[in-house]
Amino acid sequence: MSTFKKSIAIVTPWPPQTSGIADYAYELASCMIGPSVAVHIITNERAPVALPGAVIHHVDEILAGELNLANFDAVLVQLGNHPNFHGYMQDIIKGVPCIVELHDLLLHHCVMGDEGMSTGGQRYYEWLARFYGPAVEKQFRRFLAEDEDILRCPIARDYPCSDVIVASAAHVIVHSEYAKRVLRQLGMKSNVSVLNLCQLPLDVSVPTSQDCAGLRIGVFGGVQRNRQIDAILSVLGRIEARFEAWSLDVVGSVEADCENLLEMPHTLGIGEKTRFHGRLALGALETIMRQCDIVVSLRNPTMGETSGVVTRAMQMGIPVIVSDVGWYSELPPCVLKIDNGHVHEELEKVLWKLLTDAALREELALQTLDFASRRLDMRVAADDILLLALHSCSSQCAGGSSEDIFDGSRAV
Repeated sequence: MSTFKKSIAIVTPWPPQTSGIADYAYELASCMIGPSVAVHIITNERAPVALPGAVIHHVDEILAGELNLANFDAVLVQLGNHPNFHGYMQDIIKGVPCIVELHDLLLHHCVMGDEGMSTGGQRYYEWLARFYGPAVEKQFRRFLAEDEDILRCPIARDYPCSDVIVASAAHVIVHSEYAKRVLRQLGMKSNVSVLNLCQLPLDVSVPTSQDCAGLRIGVFGGVQRNRQIDAILSVLGRIEARFEAWSLDVVGSVEADCENLLEMPHTLGIGEKTRFHGRLALGALETIMRQCDIVVSLRNPTMGETSGVVTRAMQMGIPVIVSDVGWYSELPPCVLKIDNGHVHEELEKVLWKLLTDAALREELALQTLDFASRRLDMRVAADDILLLALHSCSSQCAGGSSEDIFDGSRAV
Protein backbone atom coordinates (compact mmCIF):
# COMPACT_ATOMS: atom_id res chain seq x y z
CA MET A 1 0.00 0.00 0.00
CA SER A 2 1.13 3.59 -0.57
CA THR A 3 3.51 5.18 1.90
CA PHE A 4 1.53 8.39 1.81
CA LYS A 5 -2.02 7.05 1.86
CA LYS A 6 -2.79 4.72 4.73
CA SER A 7 -5.28 1.91 4.33
CA ILE A 8 -7.61 0.46 6.93
CA ALA A 9 -9.80 -2.61 6.66
CA ILE A 10 -12.91 -2.53 8.84
CA VAL A 11 -14.38 -5.97 9.48
CA THR A 12 -17.95 -5.36 10.47
CA PRO A 13 -21.67 -5.94 10.08
CA TRP A 14 -23.00 -3.53 7.49
CA PRO A 15 -26.36 -2.06 6.47
CA PRO A 16 -28.91 -3.31 5.65
CA GLN A 17 -28.10 -5.91 8.31
CA THR A 18 -30.39 -5.30 11.29
CA SER A 19 -27.62 -4.45 13.69
CA GLY A 20 -26.92 -1.32 15.66
CA ILE A 21 -23.23 -2.06 15.18
CA ALA A 22 -23.77 -2.01 11.40
CA ASP A 23 -25.25 1.50 11.62
CA TYR A 24 -22.42 2.57 13.93
CA ALA A 25 -19.77 1.19 11.56
CA TYR A 26 -21.29 3.03 8.60
CA GLU A 27 -21.01 6.34 10.45
CA LEU A 28 -17.51 5.54 11.70
CA ALA A 29 -16.24 4.62 8.24
CA SER A 30 -17.77 7.73 6.69
CA CYS A 31 -15.76 9.85 9.12
CA MET A 32 -12.48 8.05 8.35
CA ILE A 33 -12.63 8.48 4.56
CA GLY A 34 -10.28 11.17 3.35
CA PRO A 35 -7.41 12.03 1.02
CA SER A 36 -4.86 10.32 3.26
CA VAL A 37 -6.92 7.26 4.24
CA ALA A 38 -8.32 4.46 2.08
CA VAL A 39 -11.21 2.68 3.80
CA HIS A 40 -12.12 -0.91 2.92
CA ILE A 41 -15.14 -2.66 4.42
CA ILE A 42 -15.15 -6.43 4.92
CA THR A 43 -18.58 -7.87 5.70
CA ASN A 44 -20.71 -10.96 5.18
CA GLU A 45 -23.62 -8.88 3.90
CA ARG A 46 -24.45 -9.96 0.33
CA ALA A 47 -26.12 -6.69 -0.75
CA PRO A 48 -24.27 -3.99 1.20
CA VAL A 49 -25.36 -0.37 1.20
CA ALA A 50 -22.80 1.67 -0.73
CA LEU A 51 -20.65 4.24 1.07
CA PRO A 52 -19.09 6.83 -1.26
CA GLY A 53 -15.32 6.69 -1.00
CA ALA A 54 -15.17 3.22 0.55
CA VAL A 55 -14.45 -0.12 -1.10
CA ILE A 56 -16.70 -2.93 0.12
CA HIS A 57 -15.59 -6.57 0.07
CA HIS A 58 -17.40 -9.75 0.99
CA VAL A 59 -15.57 -11.86 3.55
CA ASP A 60 -15.52 -14.73 1.05
CA GLU A 61 -12.79 -12.83 -0.83
CA ILE A 62 -10.46 -13.63 2.07
CA LEU A 63 -11.35 -17.31 1.97
CA ALA A 64 -10.83 -17.38 -1.80
CA GLY A 65 -7.39 -15.81 -1.49
CA GLU A 66 -8.50 -12.69 -3.37
CA LEU A 67 -8.00 -10.35 -0.42
CA ASN A 68 -5.12 -10.41 2.04
CA LEU A 69 -5.69 -8.47 5.25
CA ALA A 70 -1.93 -8.40 5.84
CA ASN A 71 -1.68 -5.86 3.01
CA PHE A 72 -3.53 -3.20 4.99
CA ASP A 73 -1.86 -0.74 7.35
CA ALA A 74 -4.51 -1.48 9.98
CA VAL A 75 -7.37 -3.90 10.56
CA LEU A 76 -10.26 -2.86 12.79
CA VAL A 77 -12.78 -5.49 13.87
CA GLN A 78 -16.24 -4.45 15.10
CA LEU A 79 -17.06 -7.31 17.45
CA GLY A 80 -20.44 -8.07 18.99
CA ASN A 81 -22.44 -11.04 20.18
CA HIS A 82 -24.69 -11.85 17.20
CA PRO A 83 -23.41 -15.14 15.71
CA ASN A 84 -24.35 -14.41 12.11
CA PHE A 85 -22.96 -10.89 12.06
CA HIS A 86 -19.81 -11.61 14.08
CA GLY A 87 -19.07 -15.33 14.30
CA TYR A 88 -16.61 -15.40 11.38
CA MET A 89 -14.57 -12.62 12.99
CA GLN A 90 -13.06 -15.00 15.54
CA ASP A 91 -10.74 -16.52 12.92
CA ILE A 92 -9.75 -13.09 11.60
CA ILE A 93 -8.77 -11.88 15.07
CA LYS A 94 -6.56 -14.94 15.54
CA GLY A 95 -5.07 -14.75 12.07
CA VAL A 96 -3.93 -11.16 11.59
CA PRO A 97 -2.71 -8.28 13.81
CA CYS A 98 -5.79 -6.19 14.45
CA ILE A 99 -7.52 -3.84 16.83
CA VAL A 100 -10.88 -4.96 18.19
CA GLU A 101 -13.67 -2.58 19.11
CA LEU A 102 -15.64 -4.70 21.55
CA HIS A 103 -19.32 -3.74 21.72
CA ASP A 104 -20.61 -6.65 23.83
CA LEU A 105 -18.71 -8.06 26.78
CA LEU A 106 -20.61 -11.36 26.71
CA LEU A 107 -20.03 -13.29 23.48
CA HIS A 108 -21.66 -16.63 24.32
CA HIS A 109 -24.06 -16.49 21.37
CA CYS A 110 -21.17 -15.65 19.08
CA VAL A 111 -19.41 -18.82 20.22
CA MET A 112 -22.56 -20.94 19.95
CA GLY A 113 -22.92 -20.06 16.29
CA ASP A 114 -26.00 -19.68 14.13
CA GLU A 115 -27.54 -22.95 15.27
CA GLY A 116 -27.36 -21.88 18.92
CA MET A 117 -28.23 -24.76 21.23
CA SER A 118 -30.69 -26.34 18.80
CA THR A 119 -28.30 -29.16 17.98
CA GLY A 120 -27.25 -29.76 21.57
CA GLY A 121 -24.51 -27.17 21.77
CA GLN A 122 -21.67 -29.67 21.60
CA ARG A 123 -19.32 -27.24 19.85
CA TYR A 124 -20.09 -24.59 22.46
CA TYR A 125 -19.47 -26.97 25.36
CA GLU A 126 -16.20 -28.13 23.83
CA TRP A 127 -15.12 -24.51 23.48
CA LEU A 128 -15.94 -23.80 27.14
CA ALA A 129 -14.05 -26.87 28.30
CA ARG A 130 -11.03 -25.98 26.19
CA PHE A 131 -10.67 -22.41 27.40
CA TYR A 132 -12.30 -22.39 30.86
CA GLY A 133 -11.90 -26.02 31.90
CA PRO A 134 -14.25 -29.01 32.30
CA ALA A 135 -15.59 -27.87 35.69
CA VAL A 136 -16.82 -24.56 34.25
CA GLU A 137 -18.23 -26.30 31.19
CA LYS A 138 -20.29 -28.58 33.44
CA GLN A 139 -21.73 -25.57 35.31
CA PHE A 140 -22.93 -24.04 32.05
CA ARG A 141 -24.29 -27.39 30.90
CA ARG A 142 -26.33 -27.77 34.09
CA PHE A 143 -27.75 -24.27 33.79
CA LEU A 144 -28.70 -24.59 30.12
CA ALA A 145 -30.45 -27.87 30.81
CA GLU A 146 -32.96 -25.85 32.85
CA ASP A 147 -32.92 -22.42 31.17
CA GLU A 148 -32.03 -21.80 27.51
CA ASP A 149 -31.27 -18.10 28.03
CA ILE A 150 -27.51 -17.93 28.62
CA LEU A 151 -27.75 -14.26 29.57
CA ARG A 152 -29.57 -15.29 32.74
CA CYS A 153 -26.78 -17.64 33.76
CA PRO A 154 -25.25 -16.33 37.02
CA ILE A 155 -21.69 -17.20 35.96
CA ALA A 156 -21.93 -15.92 32.38
CA ARG A 157 -20.31 -12.62 33.34
CA ASP A 158 -17.48 -14.45 35.10
CA TYR A 159 -16.70 -16.32 31.88
CA PRO A 160 -17.81 -13.90 29.15
CA CYS A 161 -15.95 -15.52 26.20
CA SER A 162 -14.77 -12.10 25.03
CA ASP A 163 -11.61 -12.37 27.09
CA VAL A 164 -10.62 -15.46 25.11
CA ILE A 165 -11.67 -14.20 21.67
CA VAL A 166 -9.81 -10.88 21.87
CA ALA A 167 -6.75 -12.28 23.67
CA SER A 168 -4.57 -12.15 20.54
CA ALA A 169 -5.66 -8.67 19.43
CA ALA A 170 -3.03 -5.94 19.22
CA HIS A 171 -5.36 -3.62 21.12
CA VAL A 172 -8.93 -3.61 22.37
CA ILE A 173 -11.31 -0.66 22.53
CA VAL A 174 -14.22 -0.80 24.95
CA HIS A 175 -16.77 1.86 25.79
CA SER A 176 -16.86 1.59 29.58
CA GLU A 177 -14.53 1.34 32.53
CA TYR A 178 -16.76 -1.54 33.63
CA ALA A 179 -15.82 -3.61 30.56
CA LYS A 180 -12.14 -2.74 30.91
CA ARG A 181 -12.17 -3.73 34.57
CA VAL A 182 -13.78 -7.10 33.81
CA LEU A 183 -11.24 -7.87 31.09
CA ARG A 184 -8.37 -6.93 33.37
CA GLN A 185 -9.72 -9.10 36.18
CA LEU A 186 -9.84 -12.01 33.75
CA GLY A 187 -6.15 -11.59 32.97
CA MET A 188 -6.43 -9.64 29.73
CA LYS A 189 -2.88 -8.92 28.58
CA SER A 190 -3.65 -6.88 25.48
CA ASN A 191 -3.80 -3.13 25.89
CA VAL A 192 -7.31 -1.88 26.50
CA SER A 193 -8.55 1.67 25.84
CA VAL A 194 -11.84 3.18 26.94
CA LEU A 195 -13.43 5.53 24.41
CA ASN A 196 -16.92 6.96 24.50
CA LEU A 197 -19.58 5.39 22.31
CA CYS A 198 -20.12 8.19 19.80
CA GLN A 199 -22.40 8.99 16.88
CA LEU A 200 -22.56 11.66 14.22
CA PRO A 201 -23.95 14.87 15.68
CA LEU A 202 -27.50 15.80 14.88
CA ASP A 203 -28.96 19.15 13.92
CA VAL A 204 -30.89 19.67 17.13
CA SER A 205 -32.29 22.85 18.60
CA VAL A 206 -32.57 23.25 22.34
CA PRO A 207 -35.88 21.69 23.42
CA THR A 208 -38.34 24.24 24.69
CA SER A 209 -40.20 23.79 27.93
CA GLN A 210 -43.79 22.68 27.48
CA ASP A 211 -46.68 22.07 29.79
CA CYS A 212 -47.60 18.61 30.96
CA ALA A 213 -50.08 17.91 28.18
CA GLY A 214 -49.32 14.96 25.97
CA LEU A 215 -45.81 14.10 27.13
CA ARG A 216 -44.28 11.18 25.23
CA ILE A 217 -42.13 8.53 26.85
CA GLY A 218 -39.95 6.37 24.62
CA VAL A 219 -38.37 2.95 25.07
CA PHE A 220 -36.09 1.87 22.20
CA GLY A 221 -34.27 -1.35 21.36
CA GLY A 222 -35.20 -5.01 21.36
CA VAL A 223 -37.86 -5.98 23.89
CA GLN A 224 -36.04 -8.49 26.07
CA ARG A 225 -36.47 -9.58 29.65
CA ASN A 226 -33.51 -7.66 30.98
CA ARG A 227 -34.92 -4.41 29.54
CA GLN A 228 -37.54 -4.42 32.34
CA ILE A 229 -40.42 -3.29 30.12
CA ASP A 230 -42.79 -4.95 32.59
CA ALA A 231 -41.56 -2.65 35.35
CA ILE A 232 -41.99 0.42 33.13
CA LEU A 233 -45.56 -0.59 32.28
CA SER A 234 -46.42 -1.34 35.91
CA VAL A 235 -45.11 2.04 37.05
CA LEU A 236 -47.03 3.89 34.35
CA GLY A 237 -50.14 1.97 35.35
CA ARG A 238 -49.78 3.41 38.85
CA ILE A 239 -48.95 6.91 37.64
CA GLU A 240 -52.04 6.92 35.43
CA ALA A 241 -54.28 7.31 38.49
CA ARG A 242 -52.60 10.64 39.32
CA PHE A 243 -51.42 11.91 35.95
CA GLU A 244 -53.02 11.10 32.61
CA ALA A 245 -51.26 13.36 30.08
CA TRP A 246 -48.68 10.88 28.75
CA SER A 247 -48.18 8.21 26.10
CA LEU A 248 -45.62 5.45 25.66
CA ASP A 249 -43.84 4.35 22.47
CA VAL A 250 -42.00 1.02 22.56
CA VAL A 251 -39.78 0.60 19.51
CA GLY A 252 -38.00 -2.69 18.86
CA SER A 253 -38.63 -6.31 17.99
CA VAL A 254 -40.32 -8.33 20.73
CA GLU A 255 -38.54 -11.51 21.83
CA ALA A 256 -40.70 -14.65 22.00
CA ASP A 257 -40.51 -14.84 25.80
CA CYS A 258 -41.73 -11.24 26.07
CA GLU A 259 -44.83 -11.49 23.89
CA ASN A 260 -47.02 -11.43 27.01
CA LEU A 261 -46.01 -7.79 27.41
CA LEU A 262 -48.12 -6.90 24.37
CA GLU A 263 -51.28 -7.50 26.42
CA MET A 264 -50.00 -6.07 29.69
CA PRO A 265 -50.96 -2.43 28.94
CA HIS A 266 -54.59 -3.46 28.39
CA THR A 267 -54.59 -5.35 31.67
CA LEU A 268 -53.31 -2.22 33.42
CA GLY A 269 -55.83 0.05 31.74
CA ILE A 270 -53.23 1.95 29.71
CA GLY A 271 -53.64 0.13 26.41
CA GLU A 272 -54.80 3.21 24.51
CA LYS A 273 -51.69 5.10 25.59
CA THR A 274 -49.14 2.42 24.77
CA ARG A 275 -47.95 1.53 21.30
CA PHE A 276 -45.57 -1.27 20.35
CA HIS A 277 -44.05 -0.33 16.98
CA GLY A 278 -41.83 -3.36 16.41
CA ARG A 279 -38.43 -2.94 14.80
CA LEU A 280 -38.07 0.19 12.69
CA ALA A 281 -35.40 1.47 10.33
CA LEU A 282 -32.98 3.89 11.96
CA GLY A 283 -34.54 6.94 10.33
CA ALA A 284 -38.04 6.01 11.50
CA LEU A 285 -36.74 5.26 14.99
CA GLU A 286 -35.07 8.66 15.19
CA THR A 287 -38.25 10.38 14.00
CA ILE A 288 -40.17 8.92 16.93
CA MET A 289 -37.33 9.62 19.36
CA ARG A 290 -37.27 13.30 18.39
CA GLN A 291 -40.90 13.53 19.46
CA CYS A 292 -40.21 12.08 22.90
CA ASP A 293 -39.90 14.11 26.08
CA ILE A 294 -38.36 11.29 28.13
CA VAL A 295 -36.45 8.15 27.17
CA VAL A 296 -36.19 5.15 29.51
CA SER A 297 -33.49 2.51 29.00
CA LEU A 298 -33.22 -0.08 31.78
CA ARG A 299 -31.02 -3.16 32.16
CA ASN A 300 -31.15 -5.89 34.77
CA PRO A 301 -28.75 -7.52 34.57
CA THR A 302 -26.28 -5.68 32.41
CA MET A 303 -24.02 -7.79 30.26
CA GLY A 304 -21.42 -5.07 29.86
CA GLU A 305 -23.25 -3.58 26.89
CA THR A 306 -23.49 0.06 25.87
CA SER A 307 -26.51 1.71 24.29
CA GLY A 308 -26.57 3.70 21.08
CA VAL A 309 -30.17 4.53 21.97
CA VAL A 310 -29.03 6.38 25.08
CA THR A 311 -26.26 8.31 23.35
CA ARG A 312 -28.61 9.24 20.49
CA ALA A 313 -31.24 10.49 22.94
CA MET A 314 -28.56 12.54 24.68
CA GLN A 315 -27.57 14.09 21.35
CA MET A 316 -31.21 15.09 20.92
CA GLY A 317 -31.30 16.70 24.35
CA ILE A 318 -33.86 14.29 25.74
CA PRO A 319 -33.82 13.52 29.48
CA VAL A 320 -32.92 9.85 29.95
CA ILE A 321 -33.55 7.40 32.79
CA VAL A 322 -31.24 4.38 33.06
CA SER A 323 -30.35 1.62 35.49
CA ASP A 324 -27.43 2.33 37.80
CA VAL A 325 -25.29 -0.55 36.50
CA GLY A 326 -22.27 -1.10 34.27
CA TRP A 327 -21.72 1.45 31.52
CA TYR A 328 -24.93 3.25 32.45
CA SER A 329 -23.51 4.09 35.89
CA GLU A 330 -20.63 5.92 34.19
CA LEU A 331 -22.90 8.35 32.34
CA PRO A 332 -22.93 11.97 33.57
CA PRO A 333 -25.28 13.20 36.33
CA CYS A 334 -27.70 14.69 33.78
CA VAL A 335 -28.65 11.08 32.97
CA LEU A 336 -30.93 9.98 35.80
CA LYS A 337 -30.15 6.59 37.36
CA ILE A 338 -32.26 4.18 39.38
CA ASP A 339 -31.30 1.28 41.62
CA ASN A 340 -32.35 -2.09 40.22
CA GLY A 341 -32.96 -3.27 43.78
CA HIS A 342 -35.86 -0.81 44.07
CA VAL A 343 -36.74 -0.37 40.43
CA HIS A 344 -40.50 0.14 40.80
CA GLU A 345 -40.28 2.66 43.62
CA GLU A 346 -37.39 4.66 42.15
CA LEU A 347 -38.69 4.63 38.58
CA GLU A 348 -42.08 5.88 39.71
CA LYS A 349 -40.46 8.67 41.71
CA VAL A 350 -38.16 9.81 38.89
CA LEU A 351 -40.79 9.50 36.15
CA TRP A 352 -43.32 11.43 38.22
CA LYS A 353 -40.83 14.23 38.77
CA LEU A 354 -39.98 14.48 35.08
CA LEU A 355 -43.59 14.33 33.95
CA THR A 356 -44.70 17.10 36.28
CA ASP A 357 -41.67 19.41 36.29
CA ALA A 358 -41.13 21.17 32.95
CA ALA A 359 -38.26 23.26 34.36
CA LEU A 360 -36.38 20.11 35.33
CA ARG A 361 -36.87 18.61 31.88
CA GLU A 362 -35.51 21.74 30.25
CA GLU A 363 -32.53 21.91 32.61
CA LEU A 364 -31.62 18.28 31.96
CA ALA A 365 -32.05 18.80 28.22
CA LEU A 366 -29.57 21.66 28.21
CA GLN A 367 -27.04 19.73 30.29
CA THR A 368 -27.44 16.65 28.11
CA LEU A 369 -26.99 18.58 24.87
CA ASP A 370 -23.88 20.25 26.23
CA PHE A 371 -22.31 16.95 27.27
CA ALA A 372 -23.17 15.23 23.99
CA SER A 373 -21.72 18.05 21.89
CA ARG A 374 -18.41 17.86 23.78
CA ARG A 375 -18.00 14.13 24.38
CA LEU A 376 -20.12 12.09 21.97
CA ASP A 377 -19.04 13.39 18.54
CA MET A 378 -18.24 10.56 16.14
CA ARG A 379 -15.90 12.77 14.11
CA VAL A 380 -13.55 13.06 17.07
CA ALA A 381 -13.88 9.37 17.96
CA ALA A 382 -13.11 8.31 14.39
CA ASP A 383 -9.81 10.20 14.46
CA ASP A 384 -8.92 8.57 17.78
CA ILE A 385 -9.81 5.07 16.61
CA LEU A 386 -7.96 5.46 13.31
CA LEU A 387 -4.83 6.70 15.10
CA LEU A 388 -5.00 3.87 17.61
CA ALA A 389 -5.57 1.25 14.90
CA LEU A 390 -2.62 2.39 12.80
CA HIS A 391 -0.36 2.65 15.84
CA SER A 392 -1.37 -0.69 17.37
CA CYS A 393 -1.22 -2.78 14.21
CA SER A 394 2.12 -1.34 13.13
CA SER A 395 3.57 -1.95 16.60
CA GLN A 396 2.48 -5.60 16.63
CA CYS A 397 3.73 -6.21 13.09
CA ALA A 398 7.10 -4.79 14.15
CA GLY A 399 7.22 -7.19 17.07
CA GLY A 400 6.62 -4.51 19.69
CA SER A 401 3.72 -3.79 21.96
CA SER A 402 1.12 -1.08 21.72
CA GLU A 403 0.68 1.07 24.75
CA ASP A 404 -2.52 2.89 25.58
CA ILE A 405 -1.89 6.19 23.80
CA PHE A 406 -4.93 7.82 25.37
CA ASP A 407 -5.04 9.04 28.94
CA GLY A 408 -8.75 8.40 29.43
CA SER A 409 -9.78 11.97 28.67
CA ARG A 410 -12.01 10.75 25.81
CA ALA A 411 -14.09 8.59 28.13
CA VAL A 412 -17.09 9.67 30.18
